[in-house]
Amino acid sequence: MHTDSYSIKHQRQLLQRTEGLSPGWCIVHHLPKMQSTVVAWYTSRTDAEACVKFMKRIRPLDSYIVMFDFIPH
Repeated sequence: MHTDSYSIKHQRQLLQRTEGLSPGWCIVHHLPKMQSTVVAWYTSRTDAEACVKFMKRIRPLDSYIVMFDFIPH
């Protein structure tokens, strides 16, 4: 997965601080040339799947998946 680990860590910490959340599910957007990026985190799989459904309606040619985001603390 092509991501900036510092940016992801910073976004996770910001999410935890601002909303008191501990993300468990992430949405991955597949990009050209075998790249991908995490576009959002959710504590609920249902919320993540609803967001993917919405994004696929807006951009039907793009590929999104929901993954469990497990990073040991």
